[in-house]
Amino acid sequence: MQAENDALARVERANAQAQEITIRAEAQAAADIVMAEAQAQVLRLQARELTDENLLAMWIQAWDGILPQVMTDGNGVILQIPNQ
Repeated sequence: MQAENDALARVERANAQAQEITIRAEAQAAADIVMAEAQAQVLRLQARELTDENLLAMWIQAWDGILPQVMTDGNGVILQIPNQ
């Protein structure tokens, strides 16, 4: 009888552990969905702001003020720009 009770207790502990794992996995999945939805909303909002004017302003802010030293002629030829 004791062995049967011990076996039953082990089964109950295993079931409780399995239920805890399931609950944690479901909570993590729900959190992942919320995070993905938030990231998607951020991307939608950023896309709305990508106007030509905003892109130009971002380019100007990021520019280090150094002019290029070389450029291409459009045909793959690289041209050296002389220092002035």
